[in-house]
Amino acid sequence: MKKVIVSGCSFTFEDWNWPKYLIKHLNVPTRDLINVGMASQGNGLISKKLIYSVNKELENTDSKDILVGVMWSGIDRVDFHSENNYSSENWGNNGHVSNIQNPTKVAKDRKWYFINPGWDALNNPHPLMESYYRYFHSDIGMLLSTIQSILLVQWYLKERGVKYFMTTYLDIFGGYPKELMESEEIKYMFNLIDHDRFLPVSGCYEYLRDNFPEGIPSGKDGNHPYESGHQYFTENIILPFLGETQSNTKKPLI
Repeated sequence: MKKVIVSGCSFTFEDWNWPKYLIKHLNVPTRDLINVGMASQGNGLISKKLIYSVNKELENTDSKDILVGVMWSGIDRVDFHSENNYSSENWGNNGHVSNIQNPTKVAKDRKWYFINPGWDALNNPHPLMESYYRYFHSDIGMLLSTIQSILLVQWYLKERGVKYFMTTYLDIFGGYPKELMESEEIKYMFNLIDHDRFLPVSGCYEYLRDNFPEGIPSGKDGNHPYESGHQYFTENIILPFLGETQSNTKKPLI
């Protein structure tokens, strides 16, 4: 393996997160890790950045020498393009830039932004955010958007012959009502996902919460695993899935 390309939210983009331990075990130099993760970004942005980055790398690297890892983010996180130069203050969030950020490295155009409406914007409402929730947000719409992002990356990587695995930072599907997940459109689209390429956990956070010997090792906000948690997740879930340890029982991915 010559290149590892990863994407996700804050569970992925820090220097001490799971990609650090993945490339260590695969003997891939740090310079050959391409991490296009970003805190708070949603799944639409993850898919855009990932496809762009993989395609650029394929200009110089054979597909068999690339491994892609995706840790999907929150379903309610939204990205958009605007000719306006927004800042976090536009959204009434006291300058907390996690709710809206740029750039994305998708292209030279730096006017891609994203919002994370599930955070303190709900406790500190602003007319723009209220309008979004009142007129544009729906559970079924957001679910379909995330499923479509997953399918887009899945089909692209398979078409290009790139090895990959996927997982989620939390159990992003488990919190929705059973009747919604089993509705005709959602169920049909959800079943198009190649679940064999997903790690055998409901989410990174849930796995660490239930299996890490000392409980979920969390950062100062109580929601993000410490380095030890990322190491544990990599060694006990990702590497066995890839066939890098003796505990693997499936056909090795790499």
